[in-house]
Amino acid sequence: MNIISHIQTLRSITPQEIYETIFKSTYYPYYYVFHAIYICMNIRLTTNNLGLSWYRSIILNYCLSISPRYLLQVFLLTELPEFVELTSFKGFFIIWCLFNICPFDIVFFICNRPWFIYTIQILDQFTVAQCIFLTCKTAMMSFQQFPRIFIIAICCECSPILVDLFDRFMIMARSEPMAYEIHYSKRVIAAVLFTVFLGDVLEMQLVLPLVFVLLSIIDLCWHKGEVFRTCDFILPNFWTKWVTFNPNSYNY
Repeated sequence: MNIISHIQTLRSITPQEIYETIFKSTYYPYYYVFHAIYICMNIRLTTNNLGLSWYRSIILNYCLSISPRYLLQVFLLTELPEFVELTSFKGFFIIWCLFNICPFDIVFFICNRPWFIYTIQILDQFTVAQCIFLTCKTAMMSFQQFPRIFIIAICCECSPILVDLFDRFMIMARSEPMAYEIHYSKRVIAAVLFTVFLGDVLEMQLVLPLVFVLLSIIDLCWHKGEVFRTCDFILPNFWTKWVTFNPNSYNY
């Protein structure tokens, strides 16, 4: 009877409960897991030729994923509970291990397929757009002026660029930026263009995810998955002669 009761208990567990057990944070939506997978998967794919030490890999992956929240708490002059208890790091570390540490990284080899990467890419853009909205909403609780809220949100979303600068000058000296720096730059500019015309934080929850997902689908169809290449129609084609952000299953 004990085994049967345990099985019944397991069957009653919802995906949300599993997620909360891993991340234990009310500050991240449940779909944040897509962003964590996307970062870990693509950093391994796009930097494979350069090679990453384990400490550099985990620093880059974690900072690229969590840095907007760290910067947000600086602006809000408060310390978010997830960083005090390191709950976000514990959950992220599990995903990082699944994609980077042998023998657990068998998950990486199973998931390293075009259909999986493209699906995660679309889900990631949805997640990022929602997180921009959540950042603005959190800032709105402290500040009522829309320009100030918007500036805080954009600064937070630019934080991955600061991560790349830190990596370039403090961890491994190099003159050229990583591809993901260009990726984030284009994404921030795209968010600025659409958000400025909205003028209302609440409208962002619907519009930004739709726009980001649409851009991602266009990139998949027209540019074979090269992230935010569509932005080059209206933005300068900067740095893309040297670096691209186009993960695929043939890089490894």
